[in-house]
Amino acid sequence: MNKKISIRDIAALAGVSVSSVSRILNKTGRYSKETEQKVLKIVEEYGYTANMSAKSLRSAKTRTISLMVPDITNEFFSRIAYYCETFLHEKGYTLFICNTNNHPEKEETYLNDFVSKNVDGIIAISYLTNIPKSLENSRLPVVTLDRIAKGTHRIPYVINDEYQAAFDATELLIRRGCRHIVALIPLENCNPDHPRLLGFLAARKEHLPGNSFHEPYFPIELSDHSNDDSERLVLELLESRKNLDGIFCGSDRIALGASRAVAQSGRRMPDDIKIIGFDNSLYSRLAVPPISTIGRNSRTLSIKACEMLLELIDHPGKIICPQMIPTRVIERDSTG
Repeated sequence: MNKKISIRDIAALAGVSVSSVSRILNKTGRYSKETEQKVLKIVEEYGYTANMSAKSLRSAKTRTISLMVPDITNEFFSRIAYYCETFLHEKGYTLFICNTNNHPEKEETYLNDFVSKNVDGIIAISYLTNIPKSLENSRLPVVTLDRIAKGTHRIPYVINDEYQAAFDATELLIRRGCRHIVALIPLENCNPDHPRLLGFLAARKEHLPGNSFHEPYFPIELSDHSNDDSERLVLELLESRKNLDGIFCGSDRIALGASRAVAQSGRRMPDDIKIIGFDNSLYSRLAVPPISTIGRNSRTLSIKACEMLLELIDHPGKIICPQMIPTRVIERDSTG
């Protein structure tokens, strides 16, 4: 055969009905083992693949899901993409991964594309501050991961308990003897009502009343240069605040830069100053000394988000409760 083989061709070659071939390919209904082996041998021999476009028209599903990430080079988001793809593949879905670089315009373009390509659902690591009309009108299922959508949109989400995570990280520094602590927070987390910032401030207030810096936190833009930015900032802080003895970093990349600054200053970690990061990435594990950090359970976050989205796809309009996944403190040499 020169043309692409069809289900009818397979049925003719196998000497069975078209419905039998369909049941075998879709693994539904009843058929004998002998018939299954005969059909699958022909499928393999002729390299049959299903016409997904026609199939999606019949079922109104494309079996595709889009994942929108802000920075695919960030190890935490890369792990999210890996776990989502692995889980969804097992469920018969193809995952499209799109990197936005935290650009709202690019994000909006992707969201419009997802609607036009008729994907079955969207997992967005985004605050979704600018939802296009095309997405609102499509009623396409959406779940946010690691973010809560802003505005009035009731979009289900899966997040970590970042308030408790920041509180626990700061409390660890205090338990290890730190009394003059600052936080280096990713710029997007520096809003006064952000749970990561609130958790840090609450731990200082509870354990160190009246014994803290007037400027306790500093924003840093997360980028390829964030470790360099934090290195420069910490060098300045070590010069201006001689009694600085603890730093809570809102990412491991930031913590790596902070640890380099401590080494350059001639101080020792953890004897003179202690540092804890966030995410449990390679930056924290390969640093010298290894940096204490917050483990975020990326696999659990990913699977929960996928399960929630599949539930929305199978049951449109269903009310899905948000999920909050706990974190854990991972203590290494940087805090003694």
